[in-house]
Amino acid sequence: MSDLEDTNLSSHYETIVKPVWKIKESPATPDLINNPAHYKKGGFEVWDIIEAFGLNYNIGNVTKYILRAGHKGNKLDDLKKARAYLNREIEKIEGKK
Repeated sequence: MSDLEDTNLSSHYETIVKPVWKIKESPATPDLINNPAHYKKGGFEVWDIIEAFGLNYNIGNVTKYILRAGHKGNKLDDLKKARAYLNREIEKIEGKK
């Protein structure tokens, strides 16, 4: 009997060999450029909402930062960014910019 036969590898198939050779499906790689998760909630993408409402640059960014707040990075930072764009838009309307 050879050394290999002595180890009785077949008795260890389920615990050693099978897990090593089992091919696992890798999860789909997220598309961070065209479909980032932090911009899509409830089946809606932020840019689709911005375009559907015809929002300008400042108001579009207000919308973007409010909708993603807490889903990417620091929530307070996102809300402050939204406020900065809102302030720019208000100043533009008031004739200050």
